Amino acid sequence: MNLKQLKYFLMIVEEGQITAAAKKLHIAQPPLSYQLRMLEEELGVQLMKRGSRNITLTPAGKLLKERAEQIFSLTTSTTRELELYKKGNAGTLAIGTISSSSTIIPDASIAKFAELYPNIQFDIHEGNSYEVIEMLDKGIIDVGIVRTPFRKSGLTVRYAKTEPIVAVFPMGEVIGKIKI
Repeated sequence: MNLKQLKYFLMIVEEGQITAAAKKLHIAQPPLSYQLRMLEEELGVQLMKRGSRNITLTPAGKLLKERAEQIFSLTTSTTRELELYKKGNAGTLAIGTISSSSTIIPDASIAKFAELYPNIQFDIHEGNSYEVIEMLDKGIIDVGIVRTPFRKSGLTVRYAKTEPIVAVFPMGEVIGKIKI
């Protein structure tokens, strides 16, 4: 069974007769009848009863019609999805990040990216700066978020906004000569 046979079968069902289906497919009626007969022989079941004016689906024919429609629907959606992949609008973006990057991931730009490209999924990997760069080198991730300093050779680097670093202590503690 192949897609061409299923297409022919569905056209016969849609038109209700082999002759009308042949006209719509721009082929002669005998080759279309032959393809239907070959499909029935391959499957080992009768798919339709042929009347003088129209065809009637058998239970096996009804099942094949349903499955063929599903197959063509899946084929169409798969083709669309693959077009998205080809254009770079679908797939997985692997991001490596350090645990202290919570102000960077997630943020408004990631949310906007996800809105613009709903067929892109995110795969987040966590590690220290050196582990993230190693994941980049090995091709495990596409983008890494690290803290400075790090080896910059062989990398395209964009700096994120600076973050304040704050130290916190329990009240009443003495740090050096200062009582907090």
